Amino acid sequence: VNDVFDKVMTRDTCGIEYDDNAKLYFGAEEMYSDDKDSDVEILIADANYGRSDNSSDNYNEDDEDNSELYDSARQIEAAVVAQRIQELFDSGYKVATKDKDDNVINRDLEYSDIAIILRSANSTGREYEEALLKNNIPCVSPNTKGYFDTVEVKVILSFLAIIDNPCKDIELAAVLHSPIFNISNDMLAKINLFSKEINNSRTNDYLYYKILEYIEFYKDKEESSNDKEFIRLVNAINLIKELRVIANDTTIHEMLEMIYEKTSYLDYVTSLFNGKVKRANLLALIDKALDYEKTRFKGIFRFLKYIDSMDEYNLDLGEASISSENDNVVKIITMHKSKGLEFPVVFVCELGSKISNMDASNTILVHNKLGIGMQLRREINGDRYKKDTQYKNYIKKTMLVDNAGEEARLLYVAMTRAKEKLILTAALKNPYDTINNYSKGNINFNRMIKARNRMEWIIRGIASVDNVCLSSMIK
Repeated sequence: VNDVFDKVMTRDTCGIEYDDNAKLYFGAEEMYSDDKDSDVEILIADANYGRSDNSSDNYNEDDEDNSELYDSARQIEAAVVAQRIQELFDSGYKVATKDKDDNVINRDLEYSDIAIILRSANSTGREYEEALLKNNIPCVSPNTKGYFDTVEVKVILSFLAIIDNPCKDIELAAVLHSPIFNISNDMLAKINLFSKEINNSRTNDYLYYKILEYIEFYKDKEESSNDKEFIRLVNAINLIKELRVIANDTTIHEMLEMIYEKTSYLDYVTSLFNGKVKRANLLALIDKALDYEKTRFKGIFRFLKYIDSMDEYNLDLGEASISSENDNVVKIITMHKSKGLEFPVVFVCELGSKISNMDASNTILVHNKLGIGMQLRREINGDRYKKDTQYKNYIKKTMLVDNAGEEARLLYVAMTRAKEKLILTAALKNPYDTINNYSKGNINFNRMIKARNRMEWIIRGIASVDNVCLSSMIK
């Protein structure tokens, strides 16, 4: 940490000089021995590895190692983190603690000893959560978004939509195809073909009426009485009809409870992997219904509009949380929220993501102290020209410096949360060439301001230190 921030934190960028008074000093030598593996690791993932777009020069379609395709660099990095966590457990990694007599002892690593720190968990936390859960690693993240995107919530909202109006084909197909009724795509295709045949190639406009025709035609036929899927289809339509009859006299939360009871969907999702969260998500929908019922609006249609507006205006509060601080789970937190916390093992991730300088790229720049910077625009002989004024360029540079300073301070907070082991991760394109490039020059003011990502700061900072073997830290 000192090697990096001795170069990164300067008075020009962060407002402080990282001198001997500001440096970190190890104050718990009696707790930790020197016989552990490296206290600091840098894990670099190839951002193009296994990409489904085959964008990497190293990608080989016939390579068995690429059997699992990743949709984004985040997923690749998250998979690397999950694998490293599993390796720590498989290797019998120990953490230091004290017993009731204040004696230092080493105990087995627990999930709650580990934290994954991200710049922002809003857009990336879900990838890490999915990667960990896929490897049976329990975790909790501050999912501030994603509630309305969960499968179980989408299914129930679609169910409400067809109770209000069964002529919504997409929602009806989603509910029928869901585990509630388990109607196959083959059955839906068969219904569509049947409708065309009996209507002389002209089919009803809506799937609901096609299904009614199909049921009416086949309900008395002998083969249908033994067809389990046909029976499920009939039961589905009967339940939809039943709930539609009572919809006007039933509150939304009561309707949700009725759906859960009659379909056993709540019990079903509870039985799935991560079922406690899925169950909590469905119960949270009842809470949202109760909040809606406190307004002057009534009915399913307006409730669905209410939910849509929450989603549209980013009032999605994330998946329901079922974890407490004492649960034995890996914590996924943001750099901001990590301040003041400490963990034996810390992963600081997404260090290869681009440092955002969006505010400095606007046509008109606004600075709280320097004011406004604009472009100079002229028309000469019918041609229009535009050029940034010197003052705008000055404001832009100031904003870049301010932003770099803020990012450096956040990175410092994240990198100082580890008590025993710090693991820094990034997904980089052409990682070998990129690391080699970063290692060539010491970090200075201009390189810090123009750095593409935080990993560039880290590698340049470490590479400039004598007697430090960078290659031994990078995996």
